[in-house]
Amino acid sequence: MIEILNSEEEYRKYPALSYSKLKMADTEPWNIPKEQQPPGPAMLFGSAIDVMLQPGNRFEEEFVVLDTTLPEKTTVLGKLVNTLWVMQDMSKEAVEVALNAVGAKQLKLEKALEEIEPWKEKFEILHKALDSGKKIISSEQHNDAMQVVNSLYTNEWCSEYFQFSPDIETTYQPPLVFKLDEVGYKTLPDLIVVNHADKTIKAIDIKHTEKLFDFYKSYLDYRYDIQEVLHTIGAIWYAQEKYPNYKVLPTEFLVCSKNSYGKVLRFYTENLNHFDRYANGWTTKYGRKLRSIKQLANDLQWYEIHGYSEKRELVENKGLIKLEI
Repeated sequence: MIEILNSEEEYRKYPALSYSKLKMADTEPWNIPKEQQPPGPAMLFGSAIDVMLQPGNRFEEEFVVLDTTLPEKTTVLGKLVNTLWVMQDMSKEAVEVALNAVGAKQLKLEKALEEIEPWKEKFEILHKALDSGKKIISSEQHNDAMQVVNSLYTNEWCSEYFQFSPDIETTYQPPLVFKLDEVGYKTLPDLIVVNHADKTIKAIDIKHTEKLFDFYKSYLDYRYDIQEVLHTIGAIWYAQEKYPNYKVLPTEFLVCSKNSYGKVLRFYTENLNHFDRYANGWTTKYGRKLRSIKQLANDLQWYEIHGYSEKRELVENKGLIKLEI
């Protein structure tokens, strides 16, 4: 019923539906074809926290801390440098081509060569980092991530998840794959925590936010309920495979912030029937109906046939929208 893959890399390549793809099917189907684009700053920051929490030297293996980044494209120099980076060439001829490409006719060639001179060494540093295949974060991002990790390690409400104990068994990011209604799903909880003292198992996902109590809103806006259902069902089958007599608790979200001075909040929903949520979705206490995972999987099949430019319900209803007032 469940397969536990060997690595995160294998997980990424595995052909099954993930939270991110299901969420896009619900909120932004036009971005589904762009799913394989490089991660943005927020995702990189979260990924850095994830690997810092794990035993061993995964951070050093996967990341490089580097403050040399390309300038914003808000100035002529910024546009010029970014164009030369794409061209992978800083010769005099390339600079002349780049000046024309960015429409910077007012900047003379000799002056442009002088302006970009400091970037030659920076380009070399960037190339070396990128050639290593590692992800790049700034020293500020690194310090912020370390601050969040420290909060998780030392906060009295959650530190037990990260400390060695004969009663607590923590597995970091187990890649879980399972099938429901003949459709493959995959999920990657940050932790699976087994408490041998009270014989319970729960999946845990770590979230970072600017303001801790904003998570109420983020939970709905980012459809973290999808992630919760996948994590919890994955934990149920994980338990059946390894600890069949243990009780599975609902997924817990550890929410932290670099601005919270070590405070960590633990969010969960009540002990619901997550298989029912998978099949039928759910309605919030304010009456908002959220599409089920099963429906979103069906939507993804529809998008593959009809294209990703508009939401399915808009196309099928010919643009007619009911006002929920």
